[in-house]
Amino acid sequence: MRDRRHAYVKCPFFKRERDLNIRCEGGSRVRMNSKASIDDWLSRFCCSGEGWQRCTIARQLRIEYEEADEMGDAELNMLRGKMVQKQREIKRLREELDNANKAIRQMNRSVDSIITVACTVHGEETSPGTFVLRLPEIRIEETLKTYAVFAEKDPETGEYVVTAAKRKP
Repeated sequence: MRDRRHAYVKCPFFKRERDLNIRCEGGSRVRMNSKASIDDWLSRFCCSGEGWQRCTIARQLRIEYEEADEMGDAELNMLRGKMVQKQREIKRLREELDNANKAIRQMNRSVDSIITVACTVHGEETSPGTFVLRLPEIRIEETLKTYAVFAEKDPETGEYVVTAAKRKP
């Protein structure tokens, strides 16, 4: 244990206290705003012989463990099956998130490339290899509400053609 006072912890579900967090078994966490709040919680609940039993996290964990003790093998196997399904779902969602993040990075690279081309073609060269393009204030929501943007590649020239057309009211 990191700190001598943890030698006095009575709660069987207590795991650790660090960075204004008290972590309990099963991934539960109590987050506080100050060290004084942490100390108060520890003394009222975690380090108190009777106090830990009043803690909502400890009560819930006790109920879960008691219910698990009462379950038969069939129920436990069913829950294990559900857990495996949830783990597969989490894996699938993580893959989707990774793919979305890759798409966002690619989109950022594309936008950076478009801005670079616009700046080097239409901007002013202020020093060798450095270009400045001044644009009026951009009001994103107003612009998107007013205009639709279309982009396509010209198969003959290889150029990208970007069109901003005023939306119909």
